[in-house]
Amino acid sequence: MVGSIRSLYRVSMAEGEGVGTAYEYFAKAARLRRFMRALGTPRKILVAGLPERYGFSMDFLLMAEAVGADVLAVDERNDRIRDAGMIVSDLSSAGILTRSRIHLRTIPDWTHFAGDVSRECFDLALSCEVLQRLDSSAGAYLSALGRKAKGIALFVPNSGNAAHMKHSGLRSLSLEDLLRSVRQAICGARIHDRGHIDMPPFPPGISRSQEKREHAADSTVEGLLMNALQLYCRLEKFWPGFIKSRVAHIAFVMVEVRESAEVRGGTDREPNL
Repeated sequence: MVGSIRSLYRVSMAEGEGVGTAYEYFAKAARLRRFMRALGTPRKILVAGLPERYGFSMDFLLMAEAVGADVLAVDERNDRIRDAGMIVSDLSSAGILTRSRIHLRTIPDWTHFAGDVSRECFDLALSCEVLQRLDSSAGAYLSALGRKAKGIALFVPNSGNAAHMKHSGLRSLSLEDLLRSVRQAICGARIHDRGHIDMPPFPPGISRSQEKREHAADSTVEGLLMNALQLYCRLEKFWPGFIKSRVAHIAFVMVEVRESAEVRGGTDREPNL
């Protein structure tokens, strides 16, 4: 759906990130692929916020590209929307994002999001590294997603991995807290999938110069290493749960919304793409 770790590495470089982000994107795609098979192919996708710090969720746009879906991405930080727009332009020029209509919108705040964007209809809402930073507006955010998306995938920094949280400085959530918040805020939520992912075999914080990263993108040896890393990523699902909860970078929940009157009752309007 979103290619190999090597192809994702080129996209992560456009975001100013490296192989760790490419690994994360590949791990998320494996779970999203199963979720989309259950939901059906989405035509309209909402990217409900950009990550707090790492990357710009270009993997979600690649997923939309693969199925020809239209995308609306929103965030309250104008600089993040501006930078995301520049990356989308670069990827479009490179022939990577060409099929989907992609609209990026700055919102005043997440209260505005709940009252405005939530009136639009989407087949799928995607959120990565967003919920943990919303504080008091988290409940309204989730409730808005539940009213206007038939499927929701939420990815948050895993609080069980203390070393990663200390290095990144990100706020985090446990899987249990994430599930509790979803069940409290989203009426008719059916949990399709949940767990922990993104367990790369290297410590956080490794960085390389731009020159070395560009060399890695074209190196045969680096390509073989990325292929091995891809195989390693596929084996994550066999790790015992108690280990995953301590070493995974991400906790996630995927939800099918079965009882949304606004989505099912014919009051939807088309997304303003």
